[in-house]
This record gives sequence, C-alpha cells and structure tokens, in this order.
Amino acid sequence: MSRPMLALASALIALATLLAFGSAQGSARPTAQQTAIFQQGLDGYAGVEDAWVSSNDWGNPPQYSENYGQNELLALERDGGDNPLLRFDLSSIPAHSEIISATLALYNTTDACYSGNCNAPPVRRIKLYQVLRDWDEGNQVDSPIDAAGKHGVTGDHAFDYYPGEGTDVPWNARGMEAGSDYASTETSYADVTDPGWYEWDVTELVRAWVRGEQPNFGVVLRDATGWEEANTDWRHFWSSQYAGDPSLRPKLTVVYNPDVPYADAGPDQENLQWDGSAITLDGSGSHDRPGGNDATLSYEWRILTPAFDSTQSGVIGSQAVISFTPDTPGEWDFQLTVTNELGESATDTVHVRLLTIPNGHPRVFLTPNKLATLQARATADNPRWVQLKNEADNDPDAMLHKALVSQILNDASYCTDALALAQDKVDADEDCASCPGDVALVFDWCYAQMTQTQKDDFIAYFNHRGDNPSYGDTPGWGNYWPRHGYSYAVMGLATYGDNARAKEWLDVYRYEHTGLDLLDRIAAGGGWPEGMIYDWIANYARVQAVAAWETAAGERLFAGSDWFRERIGYFLLHHWPGVAQEWGRQYHPYLSTGDTERNRGSMANYGRIMALILNDRFPDHPLAAQLAAYLATEPDGSSDDFLAHQEFLWFNPDLPQTPPSSTAHLAAGTGTLFLRSGWPDGAADTDTKATYIGFQAGDYFSYHQHLDQNSITLFKYSDLLLDSGVYSGDGLSYHDRNYYMRTIAHNTLIVYNPNEDFSHARPDASSNDGGQRSMYPATRAPETIEYYDQHLTQYDVADMVHYQNTDAYTYALGDATNAYNNPTYNQAMDGLSGNTAKVTRFQREMVYLRPVNGDSARGDYLILYDRVGVTDPA
Repeated sequence: MSRPMLALASALIALATLLAFGSAQGSARPTAQQTAIFQQGLDGYAGVEDAWVSSNDWGNPPQYSENYGQNELLALERDGGDNPLLRFDLSSIPAHSEIISATLALYNTTDACYSGNCNAPPVRRIKLYQVLRDWDEGNQVDSPIDAAGKHGVTGDHAFDYYPGEGTDVPWNARGMEAGSDYASTETSYADVTDPGWYEWDVTELVRAWVRGEQPNFGVVLRDATGWEEANTDWRHFWSSQYAGDPSLRPKLTVVYNPDVPYADAGPDQENLQWDGSAITLDGSGSHDRPGGNDATLSYEWRILTPAFDSTQSGVIGSQAVISFTPDTPGEWDFQLTVTNELGESATDTVHVRLLTIPNGHPRVFLTPNKLATLQARATADNPRWVQLKNEADNDPDAMLHKALVSQILNDASYCTDALALAQDKVDADEDCASCPGDVALVFDWCYAQMTQTQKDDFIAYFNHRGDNPSYGDTPGWGNYWPRHGYSYAVMGLATYGDNARAKEWLDVYRYEHTGLDLLDRIAAGGGWPEGMIYDWIANYARVQAVAAWETAAGERLFAGSDWFRERIGYFLLHHWPGVAQEWGRQYHPYLSTGDTERNRGSMANYGRIMALILNDRFPDHPLAAQLAAYLATEPDGSSDDFLAHQEFLWFNPDLPQTPPSSTAHLAAGTGTLFLRSGWPDGAADTDTKATYIGFQAGDYFSYHQHLDQNSITLFKYSDLLLDSGVYSGDGLSYHDRNYYMRTIAHNTLIVYNPNEDFSHARPDASSNDGGQRSMYPATRAPETIEYYDQHLTQYDVADMVHYQNTDAYTYALGDATNAYNNPTYNQAMDGLSGNTAKVTRFQREMVYLRPVNGDSARGDYLILYDRVGVTDPA
C-alpha cells in the first residue's frame, strides 16, 4: 500500500476511534459492571479472616479465653454468647469504583427447632455490625493463648499473644462492646432458620472500605432474638477453614463498576457548638472516570434528610464547593450528585451534626430568656414561686429546689446547700437510674459555686454511672430505659467542656436512648401501652430529657416523633371527673389501665409536669388552650411540694386558656379510647355526674400491659364497670399473674378451653381463666422494632376498626379476634399443644349517646353489641 493510502487508512481509523469513544479530551464510554466473588480458595483467593469471640465463662479453660481462628465452624449463640467475626481483603477493587451491591453469604448447619417438633422452623434474627477496631484471626482451634507461638482474638482481647511475643490489645468489654468495639447500629440482618445459605446486605460498608472512607476491620454477627423455648440457642456456619466442600465457605459477592465518575461529598462534619453560621459542603474531591475530563463534571447538592423541625428541602447548590446555612440545629444529610458529559453520574452523602451547646452555665432548661422570664415571675403574689421558695427554705432534702432558687435569686447560699446534698448522692452512689441526671442538673445550675475538686469528683461519678447503669437499662416500651436516657442526656450536656467523656454520654443518649422509632409505632393519639402509672414514671423522664436536649443542644427532638404532640389530647381526657385526695392534696382520679396502682395521686404529678412541658412546646395544638385551662384550674391546678421546682419551671401563665369541650380522644397507636359526656363544671372538672368511658382495642407492646382487648370501663359518680384487681407493685404476685393482668379481671370475653396453657402470661402464672392468650413464643417485653415486627403474629392482637365522634354520640368497633387462640394463629402452632383455636370472631361495637342539652334524662346511654364465634359451642 502506498504512503498516501496508509495515511488515509490511519485517518479513517482515527476518525472511527473518535466516533466510538469521543475526543481525546472527552470521556470514553463506560465498561460494563463487574462481579467479584471473594471466597477462600476460589481462584486462588486467600483474603478471608474469620473467627468468633465468646463471652461465656463456662468450661476449663473458659470459653472467652480461647481463640477459634482455625475452627471449621463459626459459632453464634444467643444473647451475645458467641459472635462470629469476618473480614475480606478487597484491595483488588479499584478505589474509585461504584459499588452497586455487596452481599455476605454464610452457610448455616444448624436445625432451628431444638425439640425437633415444630410446625414451622423458629427464626433467629442475626444482625450484622461493622467492627470498629482491628483484630487478629489467630492460629488456634479451641485453644487459649497458653504457649509460645500462639496468638489470636479471644473474648477478652482483639490481639492476644503469649507473654513476651506481642502487645495484647483488649476489647472494651468481654465479647466486645457496642459503640466502641463494634457499631451501635446494625448494618443489616438475616432471619436464620434451618440449614442453608443466608445473606446480609453489606453494600454501604463495602463502599466505605473500597473508597478508603473507613478502615476495613470487617463485621461481627450478633443474635437479636434471645431465648425462645423451641428455638435452638445457636447457629453454626461453615468458616473459611472448612475442609469439606469449599463452595460452602463464607462468600462475599460484590457488583461494581470501575469505570464511572467518583463523587466525594467530603468527610462527615460535627460541630457541637455551632453558632448558626453557614457550613461548607466540599465536593472538590470528586472526579470523572479514569481517562475522563474532570472539567466537564456538573454538581448538584440537595438536602437528603433535614434536621427535625426544619423547613428547608430540595436542591441547595450546583458548584463543587458551596456554603449553606441550616435553619435549625440537628442531624442533616446532604447528597452530592456529579454527572459527566456522557450523562453518567455518581452520588455521595455527607452527614452534618450541628448542636448549639453554650460555653457558659446554666445551660440545661435555663436558657437566658427562660431564666429572665422565671425571675420576673418570682413575686410574692405568685403561689408557685411561694411554694418553691418555701420548699427550698424549709425542706433540708430539696436539692433541685435549692439549686433553682439560687439561679432565680442569684443567691449562692442555696447552691451551697444543693451541692452538699448532691455530694451526698455522689458519695452514696446508689443504684438509681435518674439520680445521675438530677446531680448533673445541680452541676449545671450551681457550676459557678463549685470548686475544681468538686467538679472532678462529680465528673468521676458521672463517668462511673455511665459505665455502670443501674438495673433495667434495656430498650423497648418499658419504664427504666427512659430514666437512664435522662441521666445520659443531662450528664453529657452539663459537663460538656469539662468532661472528656461528655460527648460519649451525649451520643449514648442521642443514638441509643431517644427511642423515636418506638414512639413512632404508637404515635397516633399519644397513648402509652403500659397504663397510667408506668406512663408517668417512664415518660416524665423521657420528656425531661428531650426538653433538656432542646434547651441546651438546640436540636428539636420534640419534632422527632408525632407522639409528643399527640399527647396534648391524651392528657386532656385521661382523668376521670371528680376529686380524690392523697397526703391532704386533691387530684383528679384516673382510670386504672395496665399495671396501675390505684389512688396514687402523687404519681399523677409526673403526668402533670409532662403535660405542662408539652403544652408549652406545642401551644399551637388545637387542644392546647383547653389543656392549659385544665392544668391551671383548682382543685388540681398545681403540683405537690416535691415537684414545686418543676411546676415553677414549666407552668406558663401566658398560654391562652379555653374551657375544655373535647369529649373523646382516640389514641389509635395503642387502641385506647377515652370519652365523656361533657364538662358540666368546666376546667375544674369536679362534677362526677359526667359520664366517662374507656374502651381498649389495640396491639401488645410491653410487659405491664394486660390481656384486656375489647374491654370497657364506665364511670358515673363512681365506678360502674371497672378494671378489677389491685396491683402489687411488681406484677409478680399470685394475684397479679393469675387475676389482675388476666382477661378475667376485665370487662371482655372469656371462652374456657380446659386444655389451654397460660403459664407464659407472667412468670409462674398457673390459672386457666379462659381468657386471651399470652405472647408466647415471643417475649413479653420486646426491645426493638425489628424484633417486634419479626413476631407481629403474636403482638397483633386487636384493632380499633371504626371510630366516629360527634356532639351527639361516639361510636367505636374493636376487633379482638387475634387476642385469642384462633384458626389463623393459635399457640398450638408453636408447641403449646393444648392451645388450639377456640375463638373464630370477637368484635365489640360500642355506641355512647350523650345527654341532649346536658339532660341525662334525655340520652346518656351506653350500648354494647358483641359478635362472637367459637370453635366449640360447648
């Protein structure tokens, strides 16, 4: 071929190349996505490390002291007994790759049904968590590190060496500690039953590891189900050391594209003393695919998740680096999308945490504006101030009263007394969930009067209590957990700037104890499943903690769940009309639902303080003015002396007041309905001729609930239809477990099956009352939404199917069929052979006809209509 023909051919080839791939300055077309399977021994891959760590102290030597790095099995046991660790070397994936999906697969070898006699294999939920510290797989099979050359991870150590051969590195707790050794929040979970493959989604973790955003310390698997009678306590999986079929070893499958743009929204940001100024969002680390042109990239920043109570949303910028001013403190997520000239795009997110903790004190509850307002109200004609001052002056144990009065009067002598009382609590170190929070309030309010020695002593106490919370610090709809949350919140807020561990306690509260997801599940109507007393005990502390957080940190957690706002209507309707007395003080009596001690007017004070805080926080609620009038009107228009400091702190006389007129409130989240004929004497509510009705038809959530679905109570002048029985105080007396919390003590359906087993209703329950079933095989006290949803068959017991309220009548229909052993679900399916189906239908309709023009001779009728079907009419 001649030289001109060669030149023409070269030109044509060059033109074809440009047409196919774009100009030399532009981006080339993408390659197809790729799939990488990482499995020990597959195609020569040898990058898996796995072992398990034990917290068990049985055996000789004890299990926690042994390394299992070369075992053929990975053992998982309930309640954190054994916990598998796995890590995969991902260095073969280019760092700029888009991670489309990543899935960890393990082969289970365990039969789920321990007895071998289950209608369906029991489920054990196994959660996967990111490991936060490096660890050593080790070189042992079931052996302690007791000879030269031995090394590896154990229950106590991430790195354990024979003496003289290396530096041991301990875990922060035996079996690993959440929040420091592994992440507090799970990445994903799998419900593991019988032998076979099970998968966990690890896409986000692999993405962070490949991009170099987080170190790859692997994952740990932990049980989330706990003890269940028929459920095998463990699950065993083949490890990377399995000598049998190598295809059954742990497998990580990653789908990725190495030939796409790379979005980098920058590192997460945190400013706990944010001043409200603009923040910078920096995407300058983004770039085009390999061989592409970074100059052609376009950028879009948008708000992915705004902070609670924010009004901002949508796209906020189109440059690589932008400034943005959030309208409120809190937790923000922003998404960056970068797009190249071929239309290919990539995204990245950045989390920004903004709090506004001030440098000075006081900072908890007593903002400068709040303190000035309270000082203006501290007058001799204000009975709430007089009550507070009298308690501070005359009650030698009124620690918080004295601390508050010191701030109001700027009188250091009151803080001297308060600090002495707080020091006594520090020295006593009693096992009390909320005591550290109260002491922390004194630390904050009396900070200016403290010596450095006192501060150090108090901080040491806070950190000790943070590491060693008292009994009951388990999540769920129970009553201890919020009290611990209150202490963690106030300890962190009060000592921030002085205590190196204050942020740790802030994080424990914010990310482990707010329980917003639990509240969301029962949010509609603002009810509480455990009844009045446990509502007041638990949520007094919960609402105080949220108020402390909002005043001292700025984040509006009250907007984090509708439950808080919905409580306004609940509080307005949840007392009977009339007056009762305790310790010489009058209060409105209350309905006994759940484990509720009767005639405990002092406990009602906690509910009152909650109502004051929430009404002050939500003054725009349609019922807020009615609740304000109710709370302000005697004979129950103030708090007992022991809460005079809270009364003065939260009672707002400037809120509008309107005489109550609301006649019904449905807390749909718990299936709780309160209704009444009217308010014959307005906000005073002393006239017992008002008719009051309670109707319950909702799901099961927590331990102190009763088996009482479709039950009804009626009050007019006194109890006419009542929840009978008397609470012992712990729910475990013979009376509690065999009568008080059982269906027979409530006004609802009894169907007797002589073979039915009720031993799981409460510990050591024995009687067969013919009532509603227990939650077996699920726990009576679910701790997480995941567990609750996993056992929804057991907890879904009743529904308020229809509800309507007018001036003339209230109508409701409850369906409690599922509360009984029924054909769709009965406990014989889960091993209780005598608990076969007995009820096929139980619907209760209720109509209340109100008096016409207040005349009880014309109206004031309650009509009930039950539709009942049973499997055996005999």
